[in-house]
Amino acid sequence: GLTCTYFQDKFNDQFVNNNVIGQYGIPIRKASKKLQLEIKKQVNSEETAARLAHIFTSLGILTFIPFIGDEYDIYISTQLMTDYTDGFVRQLLYWFDIYILNIFGYYALEFPLALMKMNKVVYYQYMILNEMIENLKDEFNFELNYKNIIDCVKSHINLIILSKDLLISNPKRGALLPILFVETVFLQISSIYFILAVSDNYFYVSGLEISPRSNFRFVVTLMFTFYITGKFFQSGQEIKDATEKICQTIYNTDWYKWDNRSKKALLMMLRQSTKPVSFSLFKVIDLDYKLLPTVSILLSVSSSDIWSSRIISDTKPEHWTEK
Repeated sequence: GLTCTYFQDKFNDQFVNNNVIGQYGIPIRKASKKLQLEIKKQVNSEETAARLAHIFTSLGILTFIPFIGDEYDIYISTQLMTDYTDGFVRQLLYWFDIYILNIFGYYALEFPLALMKMNKVVYYQYMILNEMIENLKDEFNFELNYKNIIDCVKSHINLIILSKDLLISNPKRGALLPILFVETVFLQISSIYFILAVSDNYFYVSGLEISPRSNFRFVVTLMFTFYITGKFFQSGQEIKDATEKICQTIYNTDWYKWDNRSKKALLMMLRQSTKPVSFSLFKVIDLDYKLLPTVSILLSVSSSDIWSSRIISDTKPEHWTEK
């Protein structure tokens, strides 16, 4: 619990900079009551999903503890300590090993969750801006209408700055993005291996028996991997769709009824909205649903290689205890 809270706070401070949001973000009070309730509902839904991901991670970590994990894992994690230590020192080292595993597990979880929260912050901001543009009407008071358009233009410019700072420009986030992509691909390939591992009727992989408690870990890992990967694609696609919607909303206004200065102000915003904001790796790979075919091909090739090479030996370890 304390480890989870610590990493959650650290990553949120690093990725979701409240000072930047306060400086460039659109105040929530500018949104209608209906939109405020919708955003609040989505925030609550994301918090529930994050708690579910923490449960998956905790279950995965618990399977490395004695009487929950299988003998093979316990053997690997304690073999070196058994050779050089005994008694109380060995127990301390073992539980320290479990604690390090706990830290690594929550690090691997809080990193993508913080990035997804950052994406959501930008997504909600574009939802508010889209509603502000939709509320532009053919006012008889051209001065008031022009003032509202200028407010939308300034908000849009600030959102572009906010998006670049949160999604692209920050050097800390830029350096960590490749790690995140590699981590996601690694989890996917591992999941394919787990699918192959549990494909036989009695959970055999080339003659090596996998205990039911290991099967539990496989299932938890699959659920965690598919959840994180799916949410990543979803959050990236949401930002792209929200920014593309701004352009369409501008087209749907009654711009042809406005005076020339209002049209010029709207044209300025239209030019800035033709290219949607995307969450990308070095501006080469966009994180959205279009990446799914590439990931699917990579997983297919990896699973075929794993299946043909038979990574696990046909010989059972001598220490293995039949169940």
